[in-house]
Amino acid sequence: MTKVKTGLLVLAALVVAAGVGGLVGGGAAIALVKTAYNSRPVEREARSELVVHSEVLGESMVLGVRLPLEYAADPGRRFPVLWVLDGRGQGYEVYRTTQVLSRIGVAEPSIVIEVPHSGAGRTVDFTPPGVVMSSDAGQGDRLLRFLETEAIPAVELAFRTGPARVLIGHSLGGLFALYALGERPALFDGYFSFSPSVWAGDEAIVTFLEGALGRPEGLRNFLYLSLGSEEGNEMLSGFEALRETLEQAPSGLDWQMDITSGADHVSNARLSYPAAASRYWNR
Repeated sequence: MTKVKTGLLVLAALVVAAGVGGLVGGGAAIALVKTAYNSRPVEREARSELVVHSEVLGESMVLGVRLPLEYAADPGRRFPVLWVLDGRGQGYEVYRTTQVLSRIGVAEPSIVIEVPHSGAGRTVDFTPPGVVMSSDAGQGDRLLRFLETEAIPAVELAFRTGPARVLIGHSLGGLFALYALGERPALFDGYFSFSPSVWAGDEAIVTFLEGALGRPEGLRNFLYLSLGSEEGNEMLSGFEALRETLEQAPSGLDWQMDITSGADHVSNARLSYPAAASRYWNR
């Protein structure tokens, strides 16, 4: 993976969270980020769609595709791919913030793929097998097979993709990202799990990850987790259970956990994504 050389690191990420995320702030650093953000427009219209006819899911899935501004300007270049669950709601923020971070040297320009849930619903798609929330929940293995055998090959055929892939999820999507890490670790280099619903199924994901971490081959990925400071005790309890498990992880897993000050369940993904991206690209 190409690593971005920068001295800004987490400071830059926090500045971007202030400048892009709408927090009140000031000073030269935020002015620098705003200048970078405004220097070239990031347009909502820079979005297309790729239809994947899925045999795994038994329906057609419409993936949103956002190409970096550099894609057309450099036809010989290949780009990392950021796979965003709940993509229609989360994809533009990831795309916009990644563009800003790339302009100040904190991240690589990337293709953003917006992954919707299937017609079965996000509770069905994003919950791992064995997690009971409704009568048909716990079918995350189907969505994972769809990504591995249908969606990723389709995107790699249609676009100039590089080897780096990141899976990004929030809430139940964050739970799915943790499941994917344990079940198919080689499918993505990085996993960003924002406000994961660890509580689902009596914190079954914690036990699942304990088993995954204990495999002889271990895990060799980057994992970023965050929780908003205003998310409540149930979310915090699951988050701390994950921390205890990850502290026993082999050295091959590069992981980071943050509590995002002032963030609630809705705002945490937006506010902590800059820190996740900065740490991923500057390992």
